[in-house]
Order: sequence, then C-alpha cells, then structure tokens
Amino acid sequence: MLKLEIIYFILYINLIFGLVPKGALWYIRPVFVSILSLLYWGPILILRKLDKKHLKIVNLLIINTLFFILLGEFGKVSVKISIILSVYISIGLILLSSNKKSLGYIGISLIGIFLAGALWQGPYFKYTSRLKSAKNIESKIIETEFGYSGNIAYVDASTYYKDPSPLSKWYDKKYWGIEYNALPLRGKIIYPEEKGLYPVIIVVHGNHLAEDLSHNGYDYLLKALAHNGYIAISVDQNFLNGNWTTLGVGYSKENDVRAKLILAQIKLAVAWNNNTSSPLYNMIDTEKIGLIGHSRGGEAVSIAAKIGGHELNIKGIVALAPTYGQYPKYIELVNISYIALHGTNDGDLKSFYGRKQYDRTFFTNDNFNIKASYYINGANHSNFNSDWGKIDATSIGKIYYGTNYLIKPLDQQEIAKELSLAFFDTILKGKNRSLNLKKPTTIPTFPELSLEIKYFDSSGENIKITPDLSRKIYKNRLLGL
Repeated sequence: MLKLEIIYFILYINLIFGLVPKGALWYIRPVFVSILSLLYWGPILILRKLDKKHLKIVNLLIINTLFFILLGEFGKVSVKISIILSVYISIGLILLSSNKKSLGYIGISLIGIFLAGALWQGPYFKYTSRLKSAKNIESKIIETEFGYSGNIAYVDASTYYKDPSPLSKWYDKKYWGIEYNALPLRGKIIYPEEKGLYPVIIVVHGNHLAEDLSHNGYDYLLKALAHNGYIAISVDQNFLNGNWTTLGVGYSKENDVRAKLILAQIKLAVAWNNNTSSPLYNMIDTEKIGLIGHSRGGEAVSIAAKIGGHELNIKGIVALAPTYGQYPKYIELVNISYIALHGTNDGDLKSFYGRKQYDRTFFTNDNFNIKASYYINGANHSNFNSDWGKIDATSIGKIYYGTNYLIKPLDQQEIAKELSLAFFDTILKGKNRSLNLKKPTTIPTFPELSLEIKYFDSSGENIKITPDLSRKIYKNRLLGL
C-alpha cells in the first residue's frame, strides 16, 4: 500500500511542479510543495491509523481520485475523461490489491493497457508543408525594447482591477515590482529601418505561466510585419498572467485591464510619433492602427476596439484562438474589420469562440471591411506563440497529449503570419488581397490542409467553405478520447 501511495505522490508532485516555474522566487517552490504535500499526506496518514481491510480500498480510491482531479484541472483533460480514467484505474487497483492471483493479473493488465494508451501519440495527420517556397526578404529592420528602464509610462488600473487576492498582490509587488495603480507599458518594437510613414500593429499575448515571458513568442509576426512595411509592437502583460498564487490558471476577469493597457499603448505610440527626440518621430501613421491578440489577448483586442476603437483609429483585428465571455457585456464591433483563427486540436479552448465575435461584427459605412473565421485542421492553441511549447497542457498533463495529429509549429505560425499580412495589407494599405483571405492556399507558403472558412465583406460577398473536417480531436493519447 505504501509503495502505491509513494508512486502517486511522486506523480502528484511532478504535476504541481509544472505550476511553479523555475523563474519564481527561490523560496516559493519548497513552501508551495510543503503545503501541498501536507494536504496530500494528511488525510492518508489519518486513514492509515484507522486502516482496516475494508479501508485499504477507500485509501487507494482517495489517492487515485485526487490525482485525476488535478490531472483534469491542470492537464486540460475533460471532466468526463478524468472521471472515466479515475474509475478505470480504481477498478484496476482494487483488482490488483485482491488476494486472488487471477484478479491481480486482470488488475495489472488493465493498468498496463492504461499505460500503453498513455504512450500512444494518436494517428498521424497528413498534410503538405510549403515552407520551402518561402523567399528571403532583404529589407532592413530595427529591433528594440521599451519601458524596462527609464521613461516608463504607467497606467492606473486600481479603480477597475479588483480580482487579485492579497497573496497575488503581494507576489506581484515582490516579483514584478508593480502596484495596480501603476501598471507599466513595456515590450518590444520591430520596425523598418528606412524612414517613412507606416501603419502600426500592436500584438498582445494571453495567459501563460507569468514567469515564462510570453510577449517574445510573437517575434515571427513582428519581423514579418516590419519587413512588409509595418511598425509592430509586442506588449508585455506577463504580470497579468497566472502564477502559483492562482495555481497557474490566472485571474478570472482581467481582460478589460489587458484592453485598457492596449489603448494606453496606442496613445503612447502616438506620443512617440509626435516626439522629435523619438526614433519613431513622424513614422507612425496614427490613422491606421491594427491589433493582433492571442488567447485572452484575442478577446482583449476586441474589448479595446469596442471601448476606444474609433477614437484611436483601430481599423482591423486578428484574433488567434481567442477567449470569449470574460468581459461582462457583449462586444459588438461596428465598422472594424475582424478575422479569427482557431485549431481543431486546441486543447485549451475547445470551442471556437472567435465565431461568436464574427457574428457580432457589423459594417454600416461605405468603407471596405472584412470579417472572416478560419477553423484550421491540425492546429492547436500554444503553437501560435513560439515560446509556449508544443502542447496545450502543463507538467504531467503533457503525457496525455498526442503530437502526431498536430501540424508543425512553423506551419501554424506561417498561417497566422500570412493571413495577418493579407488582412492588414487589404484593410490598412488598400491592397486587394481578399483572394488570399478567401482562398489561403493561393499564398505560396500556406500549407495544404483542410480549412473551414467563413468570409464576408462590405461589398456583400458572403462565402462559407466547409470541407469534411475530422471531428476527432486527438488531444490526449488514451485511445483518442
């Protein structure tokens, strides 16, 4: 019995370690693990003192149930699958603890089948990558950071940001050095070296473990935009992301804060444009602003456009696997173009929430506007960010994800990059690239795979392309469940 308890404890601690990044304050891990170890062993030690024959089974079931609850919460395995796995392994453990050898062998077999299923990567997804046809771009670009030392602009969020607990506030101040009445505007800028007037695109990340910085994971977008005549800014909002104080899940309602930081960033860019000592003086076309957001950032850019889009000349939005519903009001976008991308293998957001925003985007003026949605076979949630890793789970939850049915990260990023360029070239530069948006495979580097596309523009063209996409999403390895 004790051996099984120890095995489960090792698995439990490995799962928990995924919630406390190496970059956290040095004393957080031992304190966190000590507290959670007490919560784990306390009930078990009490049960062992009361242990009779019939209580041994109860002991095993409690350990097993605890492990699978955590797996379901942090491994992105559904509640239904977590319950099925817990019951299945419980049966195996009960049979294994039986005095009858035949039942014991059946128990070992059941657990062996479970482990074999966990090692299965899922069926292979066949598609054709076309990245070899990519051409090298020779234009020169400049890369720089802002807001980390000196001349830092701050935003007072204390009046509307009420969600963090006292523990979270303490940690944010201790680790990040921030107060909620002074959230910093900072991040990375990549822009063309040649002087000129360029549209500006602001990119914002979503929720990830806070200490694992997220905003650098969109360099592939920033560089492509800069090479094609845009000023691209990736905003650092990592201090709003989940950490050990929220068990990695993050705060529940902070997307309006993300949105207001985006609006403040636009105003800061306008200030740079008007400042004679700024390297971006007279380079930003303040009439042509675009936004790209990923995950929670994908909802935040819609909120930002709703709150101040017309005042600040936000013309178009790209949402990469966006969340939906954190903001307490329906977000209706009027005369602001919008496209959303989502993967069939998204293990974080199982629903394509971008379609809800698509349905609430309307055009009433004479300008040429576009809205479109792309449901991409083989794409997942994390690979839109090059630093988030290949799998949509943390720690031991990664064991239950198959990778064979995923397209390559570079192909997924190529999709995001090329659709964003075609969209902003059309909306902000007046180039007619609507064919690329209606038929993305006309883009030379776009992979050959199945796409479900909804497209509408203000000329009245309304297209829906629905291929025979497989609905079996192999997010975990257990028999494809």
